[in-house]
Amino acid sequence: GFFWLNDLAALGNSKARIKAEEWITKWHFYNSIGNQIGWDADITALRCINLLRNWDFLNKAPNENFQRNLKFLWRQYKFLTLIFRIYPTGLKKVKIVFSIFLLALFFDVKTRTKKKIQKKLCQLLKKTVDLNGRIASRCPEDFLDFFVIILDVLSINEKQKLLKKTDLNGLQKLKNIMAPIL
Repeated sequence: GFFWLNDLAALGNSKARIKAEEWITKWHFYNSIGNQIGWDADITALRCINLLRNWDFLNKAPNENFQRNLKFLWRQYKFLTLIFRIYPTGLKKVKIVFSIFLLALFFDVKTRTKKKIQKKLCQLLKKTVDLNGRIASRCPEDFLDFFVIILDVLSINEKQKLLKKTDLNGLQKLKNIMAPIL
């Protein structure tokens, strides 16, 4: 899911940016068809999340890959919006819908669509994390992933104001229950 991009972005220099562009270009060359394992929806979602989180780093200097990356993200947005429904409730589906939400914000789709996606994400989070802060998986990394997504959604909502009060209160309650466990 392009996790290495976070490390290169942390370096933040032009040498790291050039290496990132080189690796992204190689990925496109070998995986652009869409039928390999790299196109599983959960991996695609992680790739989108990491590209979006590091977008400013990738595009600090003018580069010829900007348009290619935009097309790449748009294709993944369309792919994820078509396929997310087949996944069962759980962390994979939450990551997929979270990625769709970030992409919808990035491409500035209609406000109505963004609200609809965010509502779906809130519903999934409430189904997956119970009121005692437990999740079906016993994996601490999964718990942390849920928590980070909740924090990101709350942070985005501070700027965008897309959540209804009941959804906002539900997510804040989940955050407050989960924080002491971490």
